[in-house]
Amino acid sequence: MGADLVSHEATFSAGMEKKAHVAQHSTAPMAGAFARKIRAKALVLTHFSNRYSNRGEMQGEQLRSESEGDHQDVLRWLTNQAKEAYGSDSVWAADDFYTFQVRPGPTRAVAGYAHAQTPGKRTARKAGRT
Repeated sequence: MGADLVSHEATFSAGMEKKAHVAQHSTAPMAGAFARKIRAKALVLTHFSNRYSNRGEMQGEQLRSESEGDHQDVLRWLTNQAKEAYGSDSVWAADDFYTFQVRPGPTRAVAGYAHAQTPGKRTARKAGRT
């Protein structure tokens, strides 16, 4: 109880609990509910299904970009589902090269990509560039 960080898979979206159970996976809201139950200080979602590569699977959701199946839209959509169940905004979606540092002291976690300075901010760093 009271973990600084929980990393939890969120293969499926809300409403897919039966499929998640059969596949022995979780939904984003299930991950959020688990984090709330154990009083975690932060939640990082992992293991997202490729099923969300088109808009049809994201029913009822307004996407920020006009491109079909924008990966960042999918991650925001699933993260928002987890936030609602968790009751906290301390939820991030892990993607390739994602890092999450848990620092000593009261809830001072920093999330991001490749040395990002802002929680959840993705940086476009390439080798050899600063």
